[in-house]
Amino acid sequence: MNQQLPDPPYKDLLRFLDHQLAPDESAKLVERLRGDETARHQAAGLLLQLGTFGELARNAGEDRVPALRQPPARSSTPRWIAAAAGVCALAAALLLLIGKPRAPIARHRADRHAFARPTPARGLIPEVRAAGSVLFIRGGQPDAPDAADALIVQHLGAIGFEVVQATEVGLSADDFSGRTVVFISASTSGRVLRQRLPALHLREANVPIVTCESSTFDLLGLTGPRVDPGAAGRNAFGSTPNHTGVEIETPSHALAGGLEGPLRIASAPVALTWGTPAPGAINVANLVGNRATPMSVQFAYEKGTPMVGLVAPARRVACFISAEAGPVLTAEGWRLFEAGVVWAAEH
Repeated sequence: MNQQLPDPPYKDLLRFLDHQLAPDESAKLVERLRGDETARHQAAGLLLQLGTFGELARNAGEDRVPALRQPPARSSTPRWIAAAAGVCALAAALLLLIGKPRAPIARHRADRHAFARPTPARGLIPEVRAAGSVLFIRGGQPDAPDAADALIVQHLGAIGFEVVQATEVGLSADDFSGRTVVFISASTSGRVLRQRLPALHLREANVPIVTCESSTFDLLGLTGPRVDPGAAGRNAFGSTPNHTGVEIETPSHALAGGLEGPLRIASAPVALTWGTPAPGAINVANLVGNRATPMSVQFAYEKGTPMVGLVAPARRVACFISAEAGPVLTAEGWRLFEAGVVWAAEH
């Protein structure tokens, strides 16, 4: 016995486009499209056809009719054509209503490619937005950041921060007051900061700090001095060129942003900031490669944790983004950066 198929949703959809569908009928139409994939495909096909006919019927140079105008404009053109001129906006609205939720991304397995897409973050998910004020210390001209810094400012704003910018030469101790996070860009002059930061007492400040400028690492107690005479001249921090990938060392920590394994964070070889942290640090990511001494490109200290020469007054994060890295960072690179800033802000 043949099963009778339900009628396509054409009639109700056309009535919806012509503003003739009652609210309860609209709700029923939406529920049907959510639960019936065939009906959803039929509706999408109808909307595409109406959009095509609407464009064909539109006179050259004539503005499109705004979607859902009330009441509908009277004209000699058939009403469905006038409605079709706004079909793109209506289609977008319907897709937002009836779209299926995204399937979760599978976790990394041994048989997957090393640069497979990462698992969604456990401590940092897209729906959660940070809040607060970031003091963004940078180099360059006072009136505008360079292109790389502008990208970082854009990402900070996208996750909910208000960004207040200051150049290293115009910085004062009052600028730190009331800030959720102090961010130091690698565009700053290491020479200027090494002269100014001790007088500003940022090392002891009870405010979270995220720094990408390796010249500040020893000043803030994130690492020892650049060259440790007691370790055969071993460097403690710097910037190393021609890298695209890192190895996540603590995938379960919120600082990793849900990322794990070998990870491509740059689309082209670029310099990355690195340091050798104290034993009490949280080592988030190292440079990829077999090295006798791992080079950590993202590490952090929880408040109250021993650093080098002091106990952390607030959360501290050392970040890998060098002055030239911003324009070539991948989505995973930005995710790792954002995870560090959000973690610092959650003090």
